[in-house]
Formats: sequence, C-alpha cells, structure tokens
Amino acid sequence: MEKDKIIESTKKLLENISVMKKRLENEVCEIMEEEKKRISSVLKVLDSLNEEEQCLVAYKYFENKTHSEIAERLHVGINTVTRKLKKLYLTIGRLLYGFEDEFLKELIEPIG
Repeated sequence: MEKDKIIESTKKLLENISVMKKRLENEVCEIMEEEKKRISSVLKVLDSLNEEEQCLVAYKYFENKTHSEIAERLHVGINTVTRKLKKLYLTIGRLLYGFEDEFLKELIEPIG
C-alpha cells in the first residue's frame, strides 16, 4: 500500500471510530464478529498512542474539533496540528495495515 493510501484509509477509518466504539460498547445492534475484531484492533492501536497523540485523535474524531480549535487548545499553530495529524495517520495506518510499499522499498534497496 502506498503512503498516501495508508493516510487516506486511516483518516476514513478514524472518521467512523466514535460511532464504531459506541456500537461496540452499547451493542445497539448485532455486530458481526469480524467487525468486532476490527473495532477492537483500532481501539488497541489508539490505546498504544502517547497522551498527545490520543488528545489529537479525541479532539478531531470524538469532539469534532477543527484544526484551529485544536491548535488553540494545544497552544500551537494550525500548521503544527495539520503536520502532527498527518504523521499520526501514518503511524496508526502502519500499525493497522503495515508499512507502505515505498518505505519497504527504501529499506531493501542498497544506498548509493
């Protein structure tokens, strides 16, 4: 998978995470075993993040804050929030989907 695809897939997944978590907790409807495993995997990855990363995810996807609102709360610039979120999407994506093809290619190819 390419880096940009990992980032986009992760963003889409995180956009639905609060709904998925509520479904898992409340068992509002019967959730198929496959989906339960997927939700649990995502929540485990989120639990493994450091405090700052968890705050970013919480503000963005559970509290639906904009980048400027997050920047204000964290006392940083909007560009910093955007950069940190993009890096976070890649980190989460790598934990869920594996490393992107071009990253692995760089590891395999000899330097020089």
